[in-house]
Amino acid sequence: MRRRSYVTSVSLLALLSFAACSSTSSDPAPPAPTTLGTCRFEPLPPTARAGGTVRAGAVSVGTAEADLGLPIGSALGGYTSRVALLGGDGRPDDRDPRYSGAFVPSVGVETRPRVKALAITAGDETVVMLHADVGAMYDGVLFEVERRLGPEFSGKVIATASHTHGGPGHFVGNSILQLGFGAFREQSFERIVTAFVDVATVALDARQPARIGIAHAPDFDPDDTVSRDRRAQNDDLPGGSARKDHDLFVLRADATDGTPLALVPIFGVHPTVLGAGNNLASNDVAGAIEVALEESFDRPVLVMHLQQAAGDVSPAGTGGIDCEGVESCFDFARGETVGRYARDAILAAWEAAPLVDTLEMEMVTRTIALGPDLTALTARDGALTYLPYEPGRVPDGVLFTPDGEVSTPIDEFNVAFGAGLCGEASGGLGDGIEGTSTLGAPYQSCSTVEGVVQLLRIGVGDDWYFEDPLPSCATTRTTLSALRLGDHLFVTLPGEPLNPLVDRIRDASPVAADRTVVLGYAQDHMGYVLHADDWLRGGYEPSINVWGPIEGEYIAEAAVSLAGLALTPEREDATADGVGRVLPGPYSAAVDPDPSPQAGTVPETVPESLYLRPDVDVTQAQPRATIPRLGLNHFVWVGEDPVAGTPTVTIEREQAGGTFAPLTRRSGRVVRDRDLLLLWTPTPLEATEGPRTHHWVAEWQAVPATGSADDTDLDARAALPLGRYRFHVEGVGYTLTSDPFEVVPASLETSVVQTASQLELDVARDGRGGFRLLDLEMPSNARVPIRAGDVEARITVEGGGAPVSVTATVSDGRAIIPWTDNDGVVMEVRVTDAYGNLGVAMPTR
Repeated sequence: MRRRSYVTSVSLLALLSFAACSSTSSDPAPPAPTTLGTCRFEPLPPTARAGGTVRAGAVSVGTAEADLGLPIGSALGGYTSRVALLGGDGRPDDRDPRYSGAFVPSVGVETRPRVKALAITAGDETVVMLHADVGAMYDGVLFEVERRLGPEFSGKVIATASHTHGGPGHFVGNSILQLGFGAFREQSFERIVTAFVDVATVALDARQPARIGIAHAPDFDPDDTVSRDRRAQNDDLPGGSARKDHDLFVLRADATDGTPLALVPIFGVHPTVLGAGNNLASNDVAGAIEVALEESFDRPVLVMHLQQAAGDVSPAGTGGIDCEGVESCFDFARGETVGRYARDAILAAWEAAPLVDTLEMEMVTRTIALGPDLTALTARDGALTYLPYEPGRVPDGVLFTPDGEVSTPIDEFNVAFGAGLCGEASGGLGDGIEGTSTLGAPYQSCSTVEGVVQLLRIGVGDDWYFEDPLPSCATTRTTLSALRLGDHLFVTLPGEPLNPLVDRIRDASPVAADRTVVLGYAQDHMGYVLHADDWLRGGYEPSINVWGPIEGEYIAEAAVSLAGLALTPEREDATADGVGRVLPGPYSAAVDPDPSPQAGTVPETVPESLYLRPDVDVTQAQPRATIPRLGLNHFVWVGEDPVAGTPTVTIEREQAGGTFAPLTRRSGRVVRDRDLLLLWTPTPLEATEGPRTHHWVAEWQAVPATGSADDTDLDARAALPLGRYRFHVEGVGYTLTSDPFEVVPASLETSVVQTASQLELDVARDGRGGFRLLDLEMPSNARVPIRAGDVEARITVEGGGAPVSVTATVSDGRAIIPWTDNDGVVMEVRVTDAYGNLGVAMPTR
């Protein structure tokens, strides 16, 4: 299909030029931060069950999981470069971004964003742990979930984000973070709150007597196959010397009869295998880890990967997809390798977790104040401070004392409403911090919040809201929680913690370091969370927080202080020493779905504007009648506007008697994503006064389902059972089934060289054009050698006679068959693998 080109309507250079030309010497100086502007606050409800005594009690556990339900067409959070103004990465075509606004819209699904819940009761205490496949958590969501669950859950809910950069945005009320997550829409906020409340309610209702345990593996992933350290600037710091988060914790819950209920691995890894060019919803490596573990069981078990010190940890993995020259590379295959590499160590820790059926449990939650009063942000028992904001002050430029300690009070971070984009020796956006233009990293690239907001108001207008007057209200507060679970302590951090800071928290924890679990990306999001020494070393990570070098340490110390309350015999009201929470809003305008009267029909022709993966072409709506194993097939139909919902697509196989049944994984889950892709294109692309037609295409590669019986190793990905298959669609108000199609054996790519003493066979399978993982080393969308196993070679010699059948063992795509000239000149070799796939070759000499 032809692609329409996209030209950014307003370039960043033009915006900056305009802003510079419009600035005059009469512009007013930024006001001193003596007010919280138009911010609206309300007190937190008292901590539930405060005033009692913590006592050991019997454990019960309930689990639940469901779709998140945010629409395709949302902005995907995590990369500011997806803003059309700032690069427009992942822009598919000229479609109208009516839901994503200034962001590039998402166009489909690789893995559906999910919400998960683990409800734990011990004695008279109940806690709900929630998790969503999104880039960040927002405490406005947390508070509304608690409110709807009822007063008995005030301060008793932990909400976490996977931090996938392929998760939908639009629900984060922090106007600064909307640069990464899109305009704040009430529709999206309501959907994530509703999904959390629903899944929490199901988990609470499902509680049953259980046993629970926690294991710690202090040397997780020593070979860096799962993750790797990505930050060199802090290598001289304790906990930063090329060190990543190698402390794996695993929370296990079983029913009293031994039936597994939940497996919660906790370690840090950035879900960023897919870059900014990806425009499909995907759970990235966090989802791949969860699926690899889910399919280690013969029944559905809740698997919920929680982040720890992921701020300076990148995903590793191997193989994947060859993306050279491809703007939008969908490297889902490499992400899958991360799950495979992580699985065994996590399962070993799960097996080792000691289980108890009675324990003491308490959870406390508190909201703390941040800026704009810089003097309130202190650390190290008040020894680390800022000077108060003073317009026009010239800083001394001394960042460290001669003995390497942070110079305090810090006078360089002299801001009214905060600053971002710090860390580098050049760059920035808008006005910098006065007096720092010659200091180099980390201050030279700092941009004041008011300067950035001014530029964005010019460039994006009403698509985002920015408080007037400043500060950005949500940056002035954040929320922390601590959970005592037996002899373990869980401490939440509202953002992306770096390993050196997490090590400090463990060292300062009131329980032993190997029993202190730090949950990142939890309750709220304030950007990267790092201590002052780390921040002042510059680099990328200091660019995403608002209150400078002390902010992360201040938050961490407040979290450790709060954790102390969870260890006392009393059940305290943790809100007593906190501050009021920020009320969410205002929201961006609602988007109403098109009525889509043709939904549930198959078009006679496929529109030329249909969005597909690179190098994929579809010329008919119904699937091709026959495809080989490892090949691709597609189904195109007219469906709903994605604002109304996302259709569910499954692959069905014909059974005895002519009926069709959906493919399932080992755990019993029905295959409906990850093994197939779903893409959406409105027709026409541009908005019209009348309703548009919404075309959907499902893409499937003929490979056994992840976790199925035929997926024990990658070689078996060529073992999909032969027969007839079809696509089945469950849409909003309709169901639809494609024409059946036949899956036939794959053609092996085979070559043979005959020498005086042997036949040298080269045997491979064709993965070209595909997206599934076929090999751990080579690109899976290429010619993939058979790594191991036996093949049958049927050899025909010159002069006729019965062909000779020989079994040959393949190693890394090559097999040797002893053969002399006395055995005859070989005319043809027909090679069949263990699954009946066939290749034919004429030997060369």
